[in-house]
Amino acid sequence: YLSNLFNQRKTGLLDVTSDRECALLHVIGESHSLASHHLTFETSERRFFCQAQLIKGCMQWHLGNSVENHYKVNFERILRTLPNFSDILLAIGEIDCRLDSGILKHRNESQGREMKEIATVTINNYLGYIEKTNAPWSHSITLQGVPCPVKDLEMSSSAEMADLASLIGFFNDQLKDGCKSKGFGFLDLHKLTDKGDGFSNALWHIDSIHL
Repeated sequence: YLSNLFNQRKTGLLDVTSDRECALLHVIGESHSLASHHLTFETSERRFFCQAQLIKGCMQWHLGNSVENHYKVNFERILRTLPNFSDILLAIGEIDCRLDSGILKHRNESQGREMKEIATVTINNYLGYIEKTNAPWSHSITLQGVPCPVKDLEMSSSAEMADLASLIGFFNDQLKDGCKSKGFGFLDLHKLTDKGDGFSNALWHIDSIHL
């Protein structure tokens, strides 16, 4: 891993001195936001320098539900500190899609609610919150999808892993469609990390969760 970092530094992908020449991309979210911190990349229009702002443990469910909580307070505080029309990448949603938390946990503890129903409600509430909260500042927002899961049959059964892969595939499809309807960008990490069967291709993961 360190060798890869050194090689990327040599090729300029980790050129932390280039931030003065680049537009800032503010990456806000849970621990998945940290993978982008101080990276530079180019689009057809501009060169960007990524600056992560961590909201530890934040889920789409935390922001989308009707209850005030410290995740919303932190998120709204960050938005207020940025200049109007800033470029933002939101890295939130992976924790909603774990075996032991979020959508699957809620389905297992509830009676009669389907996984797809819970996922759809979670995403729609989250997108509505982002749209409403962003209205005063008109930031340019891209939402980051959820990467494919690492298949770990030592920790989980085949059925559990298949359930997880099914959820993450559906979750990304719904999130992508929702972004399109709301005018948000979408960063497709599922496509990037997919081996072809909905599980990680082992090219980007540094552990069982993070890229």
